[in-house]
Amino acid sequence: MFVDAAGDMPVWLQMFAGEIPLQATGKLHSADWARWGIREISLAAATGRLALSGDIATIAPLSANLALHMDDFAINRWPPLSGETRLQLGAGGRADMDLRIGRSDAAGQLRWRTDRDILRLTGKLDAELLDFTELHRGDKRPVRLFSNTPFNHAWLTNLDADLALNAKRLRLRPLNMTAAGARLTIKKGVLTQTLDAQVGAENLHLRATFDSHVRPPAATLKMHGRQLSAAELIWFANDANRHGSFDLAIEVAARGHSPAEMAGDAAGLLSLRLTQTKLKNQSLTLFGGDIFSNLLTALNPARSVDAYIRVECGFLRANIAAGKTTLTAEDLALKTERVTLFGGGDIDFGAETLNIAILPRARKGFGINPLSLTQLMRIGGTFREPKIEADASRLWRAGAAVSGALYSGGLSLILQGLLDRTRANADVCAPAPTAPPQPHRAPAGDDRPRR
Repeated sequence: MFVDAAGDMPVWLQMFAGEIPLQATGKLHSADWARWGIREISLAAATGRLALSGDIATIAPLSANLALHMDDFAINRWPPLSGETRLQLGAGGRADMDLRIGRSDAAGQLRWRTDRDILRLTGKLDAELLDFTELHRGDKRPVRLFSNTPFNHAWLTNLDADLALNAKRLRLRPLNMTAAGARLTIKKGVLTQTLDAQVGAENLHLRATFDSHVRPPAATLKMHGRQLSAAELIWFANDANRHGSFDLAIEVAARGHSPAEMAGDAAGLLSLRLTQTKLKNQSLTLFGGDIFSNLLTALNPARSVDAYIRVECGFLRANIAAGKTTLTAEDLALKTERVTLFGGGDIDFGAETLNIAILPRARKGFGINPLSLTQLMRIGGTFREPKIEADASRLWRAGAAVSGALYSGGLSLILQGLLDRTRANADVCAPAPTAPPQPHRAPAGDDRPRR
């Protein structure tokens, strides 16, 4: 141990952050035996070039001025991080940042202070591009879409926050957006997130809340946009053939201790309508499983595989109650240049299961007599692993009756509605009927016992 004339003791330390070796050097300094600090501190990574420099006036209480420099610093499969952050630490704190994360960038300031055990955080960031699609998502896709892991929300009661973000371009699955403005607030255990952005030439609005004070926790989600550009769907990046528009409306409320519990409790309305949209064959997916191209192949295995599907119109309208929805022929349909599909059945968001019947009406060029009906198709399985099954009995011919023995419960009535609609040559592209009213929900603060 060596102490120089200024009272400084040189120190050197090697440590590991995960698998990344770090080396720290500096001078341990003491103004008196009760107050210690570090002068000329330096932290360097052997991989990725990360350096921390500055002075720590005192360790307890903490008072410091530091600068963090990064140059293509990456951990595992996260995008490389470059830039600089300057930190002022004392009774409160301030961070001035100018960073690049992969293709993304962000610059701005964060401030924080502690007030009676409550951390109060404010800040604003501006970005040319924020691309959340390149963030590391792990090697394995989870079996469930909605996790059973309970929410860890205790920290919400000890944090007050007001954070703003403005991005000229924002990539957030499944959309490319511009002129995006987002705000996140946390107050008394309630988290509120808003987003306003342009999708093409039209506006998209999102508002989500999570209330940790009620038991079980309550959440709401509202998202609205009309005539949004389908060209901005991320599936069509760098694709010259993209075009079309879609309308989107979501208003859902739920309560539960985990995402899976909330999915099983959800109530509200979901509506999606496509118009004159040219989609890649493999882009029409349902919860991560490719449905449409497999469905067309099952209907007509000899058909040529097209690179694109020309959708004249299509819609999905789901009135959700207790985590379930039943779709009729008036709620699910898709009209392409080759075939019109009418659908109906049940979706259970809690169990993540599908039981949907699809009845096609062939159009010119599909390779089947347009005046006849092909076999009935059924989409079953789970959200992550949907399965397409053909009706091997081939009872679904023109004039055939519904077989209640094959399809139990209310599904047989839904199938009869599908058949009636195809017989009537219904116009899928007609204006949508008024959506059914949203189911009644108890107020978010209502703590009545739940079943």
